[in-house]
Amino acid sequence: MTMEVTSSEQEMAQELNKFFITVFTKENLASVPAIQQMTCQYGQLFDIHVDDSVVMKKLEKLRQDKAPGADDIQPRYLKEIAEEICHAVHSL
Repeated sequence: MTMEVTSSEQEMAQELNKFFITVFTKENLASVPAIQQMTCQYGQLFDIHVDDSVVMKKLEKLRQDKAPGADDIQPRYLKEIAEEICHAVHSL
């Protein structure tokens, strides 16, 4: 077995693709079962009630030393402005 060394990103990607094709199976999508409607014994999602006090408690529990989330807002800043934004966040 002869091995060739490559430095091209394109060739490296192609070699990885060749390998992954060998270890994964191609499924027959024609035999995928139909999705059944599922019900929850606790009711539907819109039965959940959230008010200002719930939002405020969550904001107060934020750890200031953690990284920002997907919104790129620092937890420290959210804690500092919790009272000002509590109602707006709850209304979303």
